[in-house]
Amino acid sequence: MKLDLFGRLAGSRETDRQRRLVEILVGEMRFGVDIMSVSEVVGPGPVIPLPGAPAHVIGVADHRGRVVPVLDLRRRLQLEGGRGSRAMWVITGSDAAETAILVDRVAGVIAVDPGDRREQSPLMFGAGTGWIRGVWSHGRGLVFELDLAAVTGGAREALERSSTAPQRP
Repeated sequence: MKLDLFGRLAGSRETDRQRRLVEILVGEMRFGVDIMSVSEVVGPGPVIPLPGAPAHVIGVADHRGRVVPVLDLRRRLQLEGGRGSRAMWVITGSDAAETAILVDRVAGVIAVDPGDRREQSPLMFGAGTGWIRGVWSHGRGLVFELDLAAVTGGAREALERSSTAPQRP
């Protein structure tokens, strides 16, 4: 393994520009999350409903000693259909701001190159697609890269509102 002056792997410039996405599926749609934003992928655990939360925030979970909001990507993106038996949580964010995203399936890790990026149609803008960070052509079709800030918006705020609410004796 050869390193450059900054401690990076020396290699072709094409490799330097390649991005890695965790590929997730919800129904027939393929999504990607930057691998650097994913801390782990786990099977779903018990969820406690959070009154007053947006519909896509299905509750909170005790995950590794932290209270983590859990959101359903299917509900968040208003996709039809039921959940398969291979549902997983994709844990994103840092310790203080982790979110569990419920998805139908995690397909693995894919690599995309700049040449794989596709232009977004102007018809897509303003149509509730603020969650799209980019669109990539990969293998069998298109992969929509999720803008995690847009997708998880509301989940963290709902948890913070519930934690600052007055406690009943």
